[in-house]
Amino acid sequence: MQTIKWRFLLLAIFAGILIVATGISLGQGSLAGTLISTGLLIAVFGFGFSMKKKMIKNGEL
Repeated sequence: MQTIKWRFLLLAIFAGILIVATGISLGQGSLAGTLISTGLLIAVFGFGFSMKKKMIKNGEL
């Protein structure tokens, strides 16, 4: 059985929350909310991919 990568799980949950927040802010017509949640979503995705690349390079994945 494989172990759970808690960091990736938390990033995935946070990204899901940000996707929902983007949809809600779009529905409400809030440009500021849409831009903030989309920007944070891009940052979370970038951080996750860079963390995965480092872990692969170090042989942890």
